Amino acid sequence: MKQLKFRAIAAVLAVAVAGAAFAGTSVTITLRDIAEVEGDTVLVADVAEVRAEMAEVAKLIAALPVASAPAINASMKVTANDVRAGLAKLPLDMSCITIGGAQRVMVSRAGQTISPDDLKAAVRAHVLEHTGLSADDVVCEFVGTVRSFAVTCGEVTYSVVPVANKPYSGYQAFTVCVRVDGVEAVSTRVPVKIRVFRCVAVSRRRLARDEAIDAEHVTLERREVTASVGNYFTRASDVAGKRATRSVSAGVVLTDVMVGEPLAVRRNDYVTLVGRRGAVRVRTKCIALKDACVGESVDVMNKDSKKVIRARVVGPNLVELNL
Repeated sequence: MKQLKFRAIAAVLAVAVAGAAFAGTSVTITLRDIAEVEGDTVLVADVAEVRAEMAEVAKLIAALPVASAPAINASMKVTANDVRAGLAKLPLDMSCITIGGAQRVMVSRAGQTISPDDLKAAVRAHVLEHTGLSADDVVCEFVGTVRSFAVTCGEVTYSVVPVANKPYSGYQAFTVCVRVDGVEAVSTRVPVKIRVFRCVAVSRRRLARDEAIDAEHVTLERREVTASVGNYFTRASDVAGKRATRSVSAGVVLTDVMVGEPLAVRRNDYVTLVGRRGAVRVRTKCIALKDACVGESVDVMNKDSKKVIRARVVGPNLVELNL
């Protein structure tokens, strides 16, 4: 409505400036039966053909707004009286203006429909882009009802943002902003369950805790990993040579929660302790007091003095201490 008033004032001012020069100019306005508009305002030019002895007069009258446009994909009637009411506000000699043609113009507003499939496709494209997975690896199951929307004509783009900072797996909701020619038209929330399928490492047989994992213990299978706890492995070589950190049943998808680096030191085993001070090295035998992998710290006990020392594991049965 504000836009309609603004355009009406602008038209009045334009005609007022030229009014003296155009006085007595003959004008014929022929209304159409139907009309279609794209913007928020119905102009005289939308509903009628305007002819005048002076082209500038026809141009100014054609630009006169006479009504607010109907809703998108809806229609309304604009009558000859609506046009007369608009013209009466201008500094023109109405006796020189003839209005003919239809007495009522059925005006519709052009638009386009954003369907649920359009919104779902935008969400799916966003998920694939941010996971880096292929279309075969991801299934988006949309939850609840996704409504359609009517928007104005123009180039449609979508902006998709997750509602919560969560992994792209399992239940998630996204806010989809629909823009037409760069201007936001509508924003809606789309809930979805994201199911992820990958070719992953699976245990061929039961693995005991701390058991070394060989290539023959692992096979690759296509599995759903939506609810996997921890990071899964997509290559058998990523698992071979490691150890099971817990008991694992046959046919289980292996993750980094179940698989760890092999033990370099075992509890109660003898280890070599290397003490370093500058260029001087001292070696002695100790007893490891717990299991540990390379890079971990472990308590070791000197077998002679019984003194407990904390050292860092640097290799199989080898620990190091900086003195």
